[in-house]
Amino acid sequence: MGKADLHIHSRADDGLATPQQIVDHVERNTDLDIIAITDHDEIAGAWEAREIVAKGQYRFQVLVGMEVTTRQGHLLALGIERPVRMLQEMDRTISLVHEQGGVCVLPHPMAWFSMGARQSLVNRLVRQPTDTVYLDGLEVFNPSFAGRVVFKLAERLNRTRWRLAACGGSDSHSLNTIGSAYTTFPG
Repeated sequence: MGKADLHIHSRADDGLATPQQIVDHVERNTDLDIIAITDHDEIAGAWEAREIVAKGQYRFQVLVGMEVTTRQGHLLALGIERPVRMLQEMDRTISLVHEQGGVCVLPHPMAWFSMGARQSLVNRLVRQPTDTVYLDGLEVFNPSFAGRVVFKLAERLNRTRWRLAACGGSDSHSLNTIGSAYTTFPG
């Protein structure tokens, strides 16, 4: 199985490490196969990390992403090429990500103090998906304070009701926590 940390922040936003420091750390200190740089409402750090890896001798891949602030909470937009404007409705943001061929994962769901989407929103998105407005996954495990507070509830609701792809991401803002949570995938 492959391993991906789908939620990492760089100095391009509120992380402590540069994209160069992140990719060097991942190469030397983890067994990750994929990382996603997902700065808040910013895509430059992800582009930079992908360029560094493309030009270098790295064993892993970088997925361009961002943690988009919507009016109803945060959304991880993964596999995108263009930034998505912040402070739009969640439905509109999800649609814009899917139009780019991207993937939408809700990070730290129900963590109200860190812009996690409310349970009622997840219920609606799961029960009433459209061609462009649907969730691809749910960040069930996130070892940050935001994720630890809601882990058991998110895991139980996803297992019993939502049945979305269960994802893990470190929500890392520093090098030492990269890979502390991850998503496994065939590969």
